[in-house]
Amino acid sequence: MKKKVLSLCVCLLMATVALTGMGCSRKGPDDEPINQDATQLLVGNFDGGYGDAWLKEVKARFEEKYKDVSFEEGKKGVQVIIDTNDKYQGSGVIQQIASWPQHVILSEASDYYQLVGTNPNRTRIVDITDVVTSPMNYDFILGETDPSLSETNSIEDIMNPSMREYFKQEGTGKFYGVPFYEATVGFVYDIDLFEEYGFYYCADGYGDSSGFAQDGNGNWMGRGAAVLGSKSSMTFEQAKAAGMKLSNGPDGKEGTWDDGMPATYDEFFALCERIEARGCEALTWPGEREVQRYLNYLAYNLWADYEGVEQMQLNYSLSGTATDLIDMSSYNSASGTFSTYSQTITNSNGYLLGQQAGKYYAVDFIKRLVSNTNYYDETNCFTDGFAQYSAETLFVNSAYPNDNLKSRAMMIDGSWWQCEASRIFDEMVETYRDDRWKAENRRFGMMALPKATQEKVGTSSTLAFNTTTSIVINAKTTENEKILNLAKQFVKFMHTHESLYRFNQLTGTAKPYDYTLSDAELSTLTSVAKQNYEMHKSIDYVFSYSQNPIVRSDPQYYGASGWYVFQANSSQFEILSLAFHENPSWSSWDYFSSMVNDRGQAWWTNKYASYL
Repeated sequence: MKKKVLSLCVCLLMATVALTGMGCSRKGPDDEPINQDATQLLVGNFDGGYGDAWLKEVKARFEEKYKDVSFEEGKKGVQVIIDTNDKYQGSGVIQQIASWPQHVILSEASDYYQLVGTNPNRTRIVDITDVVTSPMNYDFILGETDPSLSETNSIEDIMNPSMREYFKQEGTGKFYGVPFYEATVGFVYDIDLFEEYGFYYCADGYGDSSGFAQDGNGNWMGRGAAVLGSKSSMTFEQAKAAGMKLSNGPDGKEGTWDDGMPATYDEFFALCERIEARGCEALTWPGEREVQRYLNYLAYNLWADYEGVEQMQLNYSLSGTATDLIDMSSYNSASGTFSTYSQTITNSNGYLLGQQAGKYYAVDFIKRLVSNTNYYDETNCFTDGFAQYSAETLFVNSAYPNDNLKSRAMMIDGSWWQCEASRIFDEMVETYRDDRWKAENRRFGMMALPKATQEKVGTSSTLAFNTTTSIVINAKTTENEKILNLAKQFVKFMHTHESLYRFNQLTGTAKPYDYTLSDAELSTLTSVAKQNYEMHKSIDYVFSYSQNPIVRSDPQYYGASGWYVFQANSSQFEILSLAFHENPSWSSWDYFSSMVNDRGQAWWTNKYASYL
């Protein structure tokens, strides 16, 4: 995700104001004046793609709710001071949280169990079991049930089961944190462009000879592949009204959110061919070297989708039976086929999971994609200076009629992309002086991932989260009981239905909790936010969170961006797209077998000897 770095002076100023309540400027981040008549609650927010507009909305409602409550003598009300900064991520959180003045920390990629520690008397963060398990309408500030809130479920009740298992400390049953957000990487597609050119698959007997809603001449197709009046000017909705029927998509079900999407890898690449044939560019993605990892994240999702939750979760539990391990000696290079076998997985043989068939199919997908430069602009997609924001700008702006710029149909990016790209939409409106280009007036979706084989069509869809996240309370907050209760209530407040809905509305994506939006709430979401919500409700998720001591000992390694996922040729190549682009002669099997060999029994035994 894109990160914006605050200046050191702002950070130091924040600390000074927070610790003393005084200062020369008496301003916090964003130049917000410090209200000396109110109590300050300090919140550190990781500056990722979701930004802080959603958090500022929570802040406004929270301040209003408690504006007449006194938390300190001579003061009334609360002022939430938000420091949005990329420092709230990774090992830096563990190393520095004790020195930070912030009471509540929203972080990414920081090891939750290292934050908790092994000594309950010296933990870096607060035991918030009471926050997580108490009814949502219990108010820590009032010390009683809030009569204005009817929600009786708890954060624990609605938390994703896998995350609940992780955050609930084994042995004690205590919670020291909760998940922050969910994020995944896939194909963003331009709905308006797909409808204009008929880039949808039709049900059997309704499409052209290749199965598409329009033939190669731009004519809409109907029943029996008959041209609907040979009208290339017909709209997508008119074509449907005239008898066109979309395919069931990867889930194999009619009338769901993935209707018309390519059901298999083969259909996906056929779609890329059709897009190029109609004069558009099929795909774009960031060329910047580190952001090329987005294609690894995509492969990670393809792998997870093939395996399903139970089989994919083996990679983090190391306990159970793997059912589709590739017999490495069975590969037939002429036919590209192989056989599989089952094996009970334990800590001693966890390395065998590197042979899961889903992992091979994911590698093969990236190989097929990178190998055909007709699908993408090679100059941009493999240029280090073509950053994430550049790719998003190109994708968003390519919809504007321009003879010199091909329309981009799809982009490889994360579920956070539209929130991150908000400035791009604003700039388009300003440039072209037309509200049609506002984010809320544009239609984009997250494409359902195609299946590796026809046999997998109709099976449940699974996505993997590409990072670990957490919301915690700084241990130093315990020095002041009123501030502690204020922090606890703020954490709870962020998880009310209203707050979960507002997160969807303002970021375009969902939180990892079970909640249902009303029709009225759904009507306020952008098209991509609606699709992300539908995806959230219908798709199974798997997380790299684990209680296993091997995985806990090396959490960054086992995440989507870790070495565990894709690394080959004696650990030299870990970014799939770059490996295949720089070594075009490599086959998918070359890379896959190198991964298996690099991370075999000897490597595993040496690395994890103390756990075996």
